[in-house]
Amino acid sequence: MSRLATKVAIVTGAASGIGLGIAQLFVKQGAKVVFSDINTSGKAAADSAGKNAIFIECDISNTESVE
Repeated sequence: MSRLATKVAIVTGAASGIGLGIAQLFVKQGAKVVFSDINTSGKAAADSAGKNAIFIECDISNTESVE
C-alpha cells in the first residue's frame, strides 16, 4: 500500500510552482488530492495527475469562493 493511500489532501496554489509540486507528489504517494487555485490552468494539471486528482477553482482570499 502507498504511504498516503488512505489520505485526502487539499492543496491551494496547485496550478503552478511549489503548490503544483506538492499536489503531484501527494498523488504519487497515493493520496486523493484536490488541486485548488484561482488559475484555471490547475484543471489541466489535475487531469494529467490521474484519477485521484480533481480541480476546484477557488480564490482563498475571498470567503464566498471558499464556502
